[in-house]
Amino acid sequence: MATRPQLFDFSLLSTISEPHKAAMREYFFLNREMGMVRSGIKVFRRLASHLSTPFIIDDHRFGIVTQGEATVTINLQEKTLCAGMMAFLAPGSIITDIHFSPDFDVRGLALFASYPMPFPADRLPGIFNGEVRDFQCPADEQQLDITHRLMDLIWLMVTSSDSPDRATLNSLIAALMNHYDSVYHACERIPSYSREQTIYDRFIYLVSRYAKQEHHLAFYADKMCLTERYLGSVVRQVSGLTAKQWIDKSLIACLQAELRHSDKTLAQLADEMNFPNTSFLCKYFKRLTTLSPLAYRNGR
Repeated sequence: MATRPQLFDFSLLSTISEPHKAAMREYFFLNREMGMVRSGIKVFRRLASHLSTPFIIDDHRFGIVTQGEATVTINLQEKTLCAGMMAFLAPGSIITDIHFSPDFDVRGLALFASYPMPFPADRLPGIFNGEVRDFQCPADEQQLDITHRLMDLIWLMVTSSDSPDRATLNSLIAALMNHYDSVYHACERIPSYSREQTIYDRFIYLVSRYAKQEHHLAFYADKMCLTERYLGSVVRQVSGLTAKQWIDKSLIACLQAELRHSDKTLAQLADEMNFPNTSFLCKYFKRLTTLSPLAYRNGR
C-alpha cells in the first residue's frame, strides 16, 4: 500500500521512541486524528537521523519556534525559522531540505485528515481554504501568549482523558485555527513587497500547488491573467531562474518524494503527474537529476 511522508512523522516518532516511551510521553501525543509535540529538543534529536527529504505534508501543521533556528525549504522557497515565529503548513506542502541548530525547539500540533474540522466547508478561516500553502510570521508577545495558552489547553484535554469532551476540544481547535488565520492576515497587511515580488510569490504558490499536473508556463500565465513573456521576465528578474526551471524543480521534488516514500509504480507516477508515458518520465527525471527513477528509489 502506497504511503505518503509527513514532516516529523508522528507515527515514526512513536516507533523510534518505543524503548523510551514513558520518558517521551511528556514530549509528544499521538492518536488517529491528531498529533502534538510539546517540546522539540529531544524529539528533534531522535528524528534527525530518520528524516529523508524531500517529503510531502498530508495534514495541517501549526507550530511555534521557542528557541534556536532552522532553515527549511518549503514549497520551493528557503525559509528561516527562529524564536518567536509562528508557522503553518497546509496539506500538499513539499519540504525539500531542512537543517536546524542543536538548540532548536518547537511546539506544535498536526490535524490529520481523519480529524473532523470544526467548521462547515464554506466557513473555514481563510488560510484553510486552499489559498495559503504555508506561512511563517514573527509574532508579538500577545500573539505568542494566546497561541501557547490554546495549545496548553488542547494538550491538557487530550492527555488527561482517553475520551476528551468533543465539543470542548473542537471549540479549542477552532479558536486555534481562527488565531493562526488572524496572525497570517496581520502579517499580510504589512507592506513590504514590490509588484514584481508579489507576482513571483503568486507564481511560486501556483507552481507548488499545480506542477504535478501542469508542466507548461501557459497555464500559470493564464491563471494570473498575464502574458507568458511578461511572467517569465518577472520570474527571472526576481529569482535569477527561469519559470520553466521553477516548474521543473517542483515536479522533480514531487517525484523524488513519491519515489523515496511510496511504493507507487513508475506507470502510476507517470499517470498521476501527467507524463505521456513511463519512458518520457524516466528520461525527464534522469536529464534533471542524472539518476534514473529506480536508481534514486534504491538510494544509488
